[in-house]
Amino acid sequence: MLELSTGHRLEVLPTPGHTTGHACFFEPDAEVLITGDALVSGHALLDDEGELQQLPAFFHHDAAGAEASARRLSLCDARWVLPGHGPALRLSGG
Repeated sequence: MLELSTGHRLEVLPTPGHTTGHACFFEPDAEVLITGDALVSGHALLDDEGELQQLPAFFHHDAAGAEASARRLSLCDARWVLPGHGPALRLSGG
């Protein structure tokens, strides 16, 4: 858990796949998941702008690891997702 000077707490979630040391962050009080490149909501090579998705496999150091990390992220109780590419998304089920 990272304690920020703003008073926010971030859970560090290891998400190997895109890179070996890739990590995401979850702010439980605000229900915000910061995904970096583990999950995105848009990219020039993707057709579904505004949909939570993975980058194409050739972008990942370990595509199977990236898929496993994405599945683990789906277990977070997030209301908002802030991806590394594309717009922020509000999740209806979070």
